[in-house]
Amino acid sequence: QKRLSRHGEMVKLDSRLQEVGLMRFLIPGDGDCLYGALAHQLTLRSQKTAQPQDVKRRIFTRMKQEPSYKELFEPEVQMDFGSFDEYVRIKEHGRGSEAWGGLPELVVFCDEYRKKVSLFMHNTSYSVTPSTTTPDVKDPKKALLVAYVGQNHFDSIVPLDPSKKMKEPRGFSRTLAVETAEAMMQESLQVELFDDTCISGIV
Repeated sequence: QKRLSRHGEMVKLDSRLQEVGLMRFLIPGDGDCLYGALAHQLTLRSQKTAQPQDVKRRIFTRMKQEPSYKELFEPEVQMDFGSFDEYVRIKEHGRGSEAWGGLPELVVFCDEYRKKVSLFMHNTSYSVTPSTTTPDVKDPKKALLVAYVGQNHFDSIVPLDPSKKMKEPRGFSRTLAVETAEAMMQESLQVELFDDTCISGIV
């Protein structure tokens, strides 16, 4: 099955969100869109302005302080970055595509802020929860809502009608993060090979 284009993913995602009374709030694609989306959600929940760079700083401060994150994510990032320490260095100080945040940053954010994040994509949705459970984490109405669009872009999500109940996304096990990432990489590779084969006229 051929992968959807980024535009195709946007159209399908927007349709899925509208079905549950939600819509994307567009975040600039400046390399820090994940932190922008999370900061926007924090601002909506607290009525106090949260800055993307403050969110990013807190994430990487905690990421470097806790050894458990290295153990969890090093197998995932070794192929592209060589080591978890190098991954952190590039993601913290890089610009543009080098700075793109992803699952490691999202997991650390949940722990640092003790918030649950419901992540919506064009074909699925799941929740990332902090390791420490609080009453807010158990309340689906207090989850932060973030959309993932192809090519590593994140937007914030706002309700079309705040009075409507949102369908709770299925749970997501943090221990399966690496396996999930590897499966996505394998699927991507298979799609690329299929496309190249067809273009070359071998099949």
